[in-house]
Amino acid sequence: MQPQKNYTPKPLTRTRLEELALRYVGRYAASRAMLEGTLMNHFRRARRVQKDLIEAEVKKWIAEITAAAVRKGWLNDESYAQMIINQGKKSGWSKYKINQKLVAKGIAPALIKDLLQDDAESEFQAALVYARRKALGPFRKKKDTDPRKEMERA
Repeated sequence: MQPQKNYTPKPLTRTRLEELALRYVGRYAASRAMLEGTLMNHFRRARRVQKDLIEAEVKKWIAEITAAAVRKGWLNDESYAQMIINQGKKSGWSKYKINQKLVAKGIAPALIKDLLQDDAESEFQAALVYARRKALGPFRKKKDTDPRKEMERA
């Protein structure tokens, strides 16, 4: 399938940004920073065609729209971070990997620190889940294989 040649995006207005934000939060679990980044991407694409857009004005719109989304309960960084933490624990991610994922998603470092307490037991459980998922150590499927090969897979 060939892309359309004469595609021009709809004019970017505050109303259009609100519609895009509503569609985004209705479709995806997101943090405040993720919504802001998505709306800024829409602005960058629209600016290629719409030269009269003022960046400071659009940034103000985006800040107001995300603040309204938080007030209305569409966005909640704490619940989003908790969802990522639970997903990571089920997948066998280390605390470091969970932390890096949350930082990449724009969660505040203070909130990350509050949610990720030092818990050696959960780190051990995550390591067990990872070993089971990757069939390492005692979870090896073929008992006659060379255990040194596991180091290559991990």
